[in-house]
Amino acid sequence: MRQGLVRRVSRSTVLVATAIACAVAPRARAQEFPTLFRGDEVGPREIDLDEEAFLNLLSFEQPLESVQPFLAADSGWYTTLGSLLADTLWYQQDFKYRAPISDTLAARAAIRNAVDLDTDFTQIQVTPELLLSDRWTAGIPAVLGADKGTLDGGLAFTYRDPAAGVDFLRLQWVRSDLVFGQRTDRFPKSEVKRPADNLELQWQGVLFGLGRTTLVLADEMPSKVDFVETQRVDEFARFTARVLHAVEVDEKQRGFLDARYEIARERSTPTGPLGAPDAFDGDRDLFSTRVEYQRDLDDDHVRRWRFGAQYLYLREDADAPAQPALDHSDLRREVVAYAGYRTPLETTSKVDLETVVYVDRLRNVHRYPNDPREDGHDPVFQGKISFYFRWHISQRAEFVIDPTFELDQFGWGGGGVMLRCRM
Repeated sequence: MRQGLVRRVSRSTVLVATAIACAVAPRARAQEFPTLFRGDEVGPREIDLDEEAFLNLLSFEQPLESVQPFLAADSGWYTTLGSLLADTLWYQQDFKYRAPISDTLAARAAIRNAVDLDTDFTQIQVTPELLLSDRWTAGIPAVLGADKGTLDGGLAFTYRDPAAGVDFLRLQWVRSDLVFGQRTDRFPKSEVKRPADNLELQWQGVLFGLGRTTLVLADEMPSKVDFVETQRVDEFARFTARVLHAVEVDEKQRGFLDARYEIARERSTPTGPLGAPDAFDGDRDLFSTRVEYQRDLDDDHVRRWRFGAQYLYLREDADAPAQPALDHSDLRREVVAYAGYRTPLETTSKVDLETVVYVDRLRNVHRYPNDPREDGHDPVFQGKISFYFRWHISQRAEFVIDPTFELDQFGWGGGGVMLRCRM
């Protein structure tokens, strides 16, 4: 397990008391969850992706039927923790809350504590908000990078009209390192040559009665930072998009479409006479699309079948001039199919079990141009069976524990835990 990630997991206990306190707070209007940009983390990614990585990530995600209610909820807390590799945990925690101050003023808080493909991070966003009309609000988001000591700021406008089918429409601009002229307090001489302007559009609502759609477009525009102490210049840019569409066929049937895209470009250039050992040049394209169908078998919505499939494409190139043996190119194309059945445990309605089988067909190629001995392909097949034991703490809170067994080699496959709480 990576030391950095352990450090942040330990912080998660601090939020427990906060979330319980929020449960008794006054109800507020629906709110979106803002994208919190991780920032320019340039260099090789920390997580090694084996042949089971994206299969595991799919099984650790919060269920699709819970995503849009969480986004539209007044306040909420989501946590997921799962074993990505034998020594690596995948972790994400999202917390949000709105505190009314007066009839026209409010404050929103959002915390994201997570690990992604590049690093682990903790970010806190606070947004003072002014009610402009019955539907429009203006906010001043401030984002604190708790693990770096940076402070970002910007402007946001949000439109809400649930009666017309608009849960929210949000336009947000946040400039990284707005207050401090250095990238991190570890390097006080560092200078931000070109701060990242983060532009984001979020929309969730119903169009023409054809189901609820969530759209997120987020552009982290090119940034440039001069690290004087380490004699290098880092550059970073990224664009992400997500479309989630949910359709209620009837009271017992529903379908989902979830498509995501990310493109990232990063570069670390030496500025000293001897060069820098962490010089790096890389880019990544990641695309996935997923469909899922659910059918309830009783009026209590507990006994249920679900079927789904996901296609994933990842292209990644990385060059490390100081360590040419690490230069590599990855191309991953995976198709995951899964099916699950959920049933109550004995006579209680508080605990149920969903058994899900995942099978993955892989076409993955790894190339090392300066060290061909490391070239390789992933196995064609991966599979796992997961057992989701769900405990209904209350109408709006659920706890899930997920032991897993591998099917491709018939052994213990780790597992994870989840917490879902809407307030």
